[in-house]
Amino acid sequence: IICLVVLLLIIVFNPKIQLAKIFVEQFKVYKNDKTHKISLFDILSFLIAPICIAILVTFSLPYEKVATSAGTIMTVFSIVATLLLSFLALLVDKSTTNQKEKEVIDQTFVTISVDIVYSIFVVLLFVLPDFIEFTDVIEKIFVGVVAFLIIKILLNVFMILKRVYAILSNADDSKK
Repeated sequence: IICLVVLLLIIVFNPKIQLAKIFVEQFKVYKNDKTHKISLFDILSFLIAPICIAILVTFSLPYEKVATSAGTIMTVFSIVATLLLSFLALLVDKSTTNQKEKEVIDQTFVTISVDIVYSIFVVLLFVLPDFIEFTDVIEKIFVGVVAFLIIKILLNVFMILKRVYAILSNADDSKK
């Protein structure tokens, strides 16, 4: 547990990693374009709803069901991380002079980065039971965190797909 805490502190505070900065940037994605303020609907959709659903899942889904699906979940989120890296490559190659499109590309880049981190965390979470004996409380927390991350990743992937489609379809429209 001490090793995990030290590792988390390094991940969050090491200037070469700067995961905290990525998560702060993610909140800028939740702003309303017209008012330039944080959108309450986005906070509800991308934070509050996943937390509430994760809490419901925590009390209705037994740990054993999640544990038996560990291999499948790890495989799926390894593939998701790879897919997201492909989207990153598409965005890096995309150059634009349109300020609005550049902002959408930057926000999508941040969201993809956050989802890659979430996917890595999901995979790492399923390695924990090999090293730590889970109590009933830790099992519930584990199920809740995994459920939250899965929901967040799925919602973000849908947002990313919509944005990548919009970016690339605008590029195709300009070529016509």
